[in-house]
Parts: sequence; C-alpha cells; structure tokens
Amino acid sequence: AGAGGRRGAPGTAAPPAPPAADPDGDMFCRIIRDSGGADRNIGFVTLRRSSLFADARTAVCADLDEEELPSRWKFVAENLGPISIKQEARMAVRDLTAAGTGGRGSPLV
Repeated sequence: AGAGGRRGAPGTAAPPAPPAADPDGDMFCRIIRDSGGADRNIGFVTLRRSSLFADARTAVCADLDEEELPSRWKFVAENLGPISIKQEARMAVRDLTAAGTGGRGSPLV
C-alpha cells in the first residue's frame, strides 16, 4: 500500500466516488392531453421528486402554452381515474409514477 493506505501505482488516486443521488432531485413529467380518445403530448414540466399534484398543476399553468390547456382540467392516474383537487393537495406525483400507474405521462381531461 502506498502513502495513506492507497493502493495502486505511485502518484495515482482512486477515482472519485459518484455523487450521492439527491432523493429530492428534479424529474421531468410529460403532460398528455386526452382529446376525445386521441392522446397528444402537449409538453412537459420539471418538478421536484417530492412535488404534489398541486405543485404539478401550478407548473403546468406556469410553463405550458395557455392555448394547449382546456379551461377546466384534471390529472388522470392511468388505471385509477381522475385525481380530484382535494387529492392533488396530498398526493405526491412520484407515488403514482413509481407504482407504474402513470407510465405514459399524466393525461389531462
């Protein structure tokens, strides 16, 4: 072993450790609009991994073009159904996407 207990050729250092994963890092979420049976990707938003659907609603309204959004809309959890405004305030986006219920994105109706 070399100085300081390091192994390897003299003058070489061990490769740096990869950065620790940020459990609350950013994630990208596709937003799909259900247009009468024909789903259409209308964009994406960037959220923190801890974001609630209420945060996603704020991001959608702030980041996407207004003409792409209906005047009233809801998130839909694939295989579950529409998410109410009350549920948006307590449900984390990652809880549904991690469970595999929203793999295509989050359709809006």
